[in-house]
Amino acid sequence: MKKYGKTLKKTKSIKKSKKTMKKMNKIQSFQQHAKKVMSQNKEDGLIEYIFDTINWTNRKGVEICSGNGIQCNLAYFVRDHKMKGLFFDKNEKLIAKGKEYWKDKSNKPKYVQGYVFKKEVCETIKKNKMNGDIDLLSLDMDGIDYWILKDLLKESKCINPRVIVLEFQDIIGPDKAITVPYQKIFSGWNKWAKGGPNYSGASLLAFTKLLKNYNLVGVENRGFNAFYVRKDVQKKYNKELPTIKPSEYNMLWKNLPAVRKKKLKDRWNIVKHLDWVSV
Repeated sequence: MKKYGKTLKKTKSIKKSKKTMKKMNKIQSFQQHAKKVMSQNKEDGLIEYIFDTINWTNRKGVEICSGNGIQCNLAYFVRDHKMKGLFFDKNEKLIAKGKEYWKDKSNKPKYVQGYVFKKEVCETIKKNKMNGDIDLLSLDMDGIDYWILKDLLKESKCINPRVIVLEFQDIIGPDKAITVPYQKIFSGWNKWAKGGPNYSGASLLAFTKLLKNYNLVGVENRGFNAFYVRKDVQKKYNKELPTIKPSEYNMLWKNLPAVRKKKLKDRWNIVKHLDWVSV
């Protein structure tokens, strides 16, 4: 009887291990497509893989907080895939540097300089004929990302991207749906920014709850950029593109190197007492 109990326990452990590996393989199979051409963290290959699967339509893309527009998520696709890009950034010097790079290229993005505000950003998008269905939206503000995305999709409803790439606040972990409160001008590079912007952005779960019409198809291997595909688009390609539940991101968190895990925990301890909004 004792031997049977041990065998049963071992069988359950093996089944649990296989289930965990199957989930990890789903995440890792997406990450294997990562490559860097002009992006910061190998997002180029992951975006390219998504569009190799779902195909391009109008090749329109909007990037909010593109920096100089040379190293960003849309740059490679503007330069080599004939994407029509609209780039937002507040830094005049970075934009000037970007324009210098793009001036002799056959295809170039259009820059919009200034802070990104709710409603105003939608008016600018409409003015540049980038509203409605577009192929790609990239968002990395280190600030009020959640509130701007909510305005774009739910309130002003000015764009309907097929794919969304966004940076989430990885120090929060996988279980909380929280964001910083809305302020018209907000920078994550504040007095709490140690080791990176800590009091900024929103958690992965917060974004996933907001993006009810989208599936999370992957997270890049550094663990803070998420890739979403609109459900009606992905429906045709379920076999090729994975669907990853936020709970499955927990395994990536658990499997992070101990040193990185400690750094994330230390950074969260700096800001966990501050005003976070549950969503």
